[in-house]
Amino acid sequence: MESFLQILLITGLFSIIINTILKRYDFPPIIGYIIAGAFITYVYSLHETSMHTLHEVSEFGIAFLMFTIGLEFSLSNFKKHKKEIFLFGTLQVTLSTLLFSVIAFYLFAASLKTAIIIGCALALSSTAIVLKILNENHEIRKEYGRTVLGILLFQDLAVIPILLMISFFTTTGVAIETMLVNTVLSAVLLLAILFVAGKYLVTHFLTFVFDAHSHELFIGSVLLIAVGTSYAAYHFGFSYSLGAFIGGMLLAETPFKHQIEADLTPFRDLLLGVFFVTVGMQISITFLSSHILEILAIMVVVMALKSVIIFVMLIFFTGASNALKSAVALSQVGEFSFVVLELARIGGITTREVNQPLIIAVVFSMIITPYIIKNLQIIVERLLPARLDRREAFTSVEVSGHIVVLGYNSLGRQVCKNLKSKGLVYVAVDSDRRYVDKSRRNGDPFILGNAHQQHILRSANVQNSTSIIITSERDEEVSLLVESVFQLSPSVNIVVSSRNDTSQLMQDKRIRSFIHEHQEVANSMVIQAVTCSVDKTYSSERSSEGL
Repeated sequence: MESFLQILLITGLFSIIINTILKRYDFPPIIGYIIAGAFITYVYSLHETSMHTLHEVSEFGIAFLMFTIGLEFSLSNFKKHKKEIFLFGTLQVTLSTLLFSVIAFYLFAASLKTAIIIGCALALSSTAIVLKILNENHEIRKEYGRTVLGILLFQDLAVIPILLMISFFTTTGVAIETMLVNTVLSAVLLLAILFVAGKYLVTHFLTFVFDAHSHELFIGSVLLIAVGTSYAAYHFGFSYSLGAFIGGMLLAETPFKHQIEADLTPFRDLLLGVFFVTVGMQISITFLSSHILEILAIMVVVMALKSVIIFVMLIFFTGASNALKSAVALSQVGEFSFVVLELARIGGITTREVNQPLIIAVVFSMIITPYIIKNLQIIVERLLPARLDRREAFTSVEVSGHIVVLGYNSLGRQVCKNLKSKGLVYVAVDSDRRYVDKSRRNGDPFILGNAHQQHILRSANVQNSTSIIITSERDEEVSLLVESVFQLSPSVNIVVSSRNDTSQLMQDKRIRSFIHEHQEVANSMVIQAVTCSVDKTYSSERSSEGL
């Protein structure tokens, strides 16, 4: 135990140090965790038995990741991106899997099962890295951004049948027909149980806990549901990840969705860090140094072939520029390939010798991805003839240029009513569950969650809003909200209500407008928010004209 704790402490310290350094150069934390795992294995010469405990813990990191992905797979999300998800996504995963499987089977003499698993693993791209960068650069709202988002969503969904396929491949002594029947029956029973629990028990349970106004109890209940659905799937012969994904989908349509995602993200990221450390533990430094050229060749060939497949596929549906940007953005191999390869290795489908060059090549492809995506336009200009480089129109996937109302109290509801009467686009945010039903009756867009958390503010797309209206009556609360908003969007216009001219808030330069109680507060706040938005737009236009 003492030796294990020592290894854990050193790994944690090294992970923090290496990720702090890599963050300055825009490397994703995944890379730091993998490097830390490889380093600690090299220093301590760890064996399979030494990593068993870490493998057990890290499996729940994948389960929590699938749970949060399930939260995003609501029916409205499917409808919004149905062409990108079901058409582009299906074609991309199918064609990429076929090509890489054929190469592994015929050129490298892999068995059929091994070739299929390798093809599936290499067909996946990095959701974590690509979407993070596209969101930061506001590229997700462009045409190619929508295409990339849809394909990544389908890839995440495709992980489920891939994991089931690994279970089929690793089951011996049972006829395929019997195994399929048992699997279908187990799946139907599992879905029925989780659906009934989700519809009649889980929502009421969360409501009961939420009304206790205890944040730690709510987090505990969310963790209980995530682990509970994971165990239910495992009990019926499926993976923890499948159960977690279904559990996330059951809660996707509930008003607690955004708060759950915000609360679960730290646990997910921490346990995912453990998973990627165990991935790094599979990397042999000696193997890397002696096979560096072969590994780089694998990376280049895989990324090139993947780009060609996606480009040729998309050119029939969209412009050349959009097709090429999407292809290059998705050319890397993603984090779920580690999951697929690791489970295949544990099941005996692949071996450590087969996985070793593939895992290192995947890591290298992820390392260079941030630089590739940030230079997409340059790549397009150099690879495409000018006559084929058609610019995409700027079309919004999510609401933008809107007004965010922080607080759905009586003043907040009146503000929303005035915004609606003027035909303005807005969204309200509040952590009080009682306002969910009121917002539905009033027809107001509403997000249930704590506005002090960055994830909740991002859900309201604060960074792309024109104004923020804060309706809280307490100065301390307003100050905290202003701080949270300013960290995410320093240039946004903030309008607040102040009880008197001596309020400490008057000294806060980040607040654009104050509305006093003796005025018609709600209407005045709306007018100020709109005026600030117009002034900001006008100033931007004047600046762009060089005036």
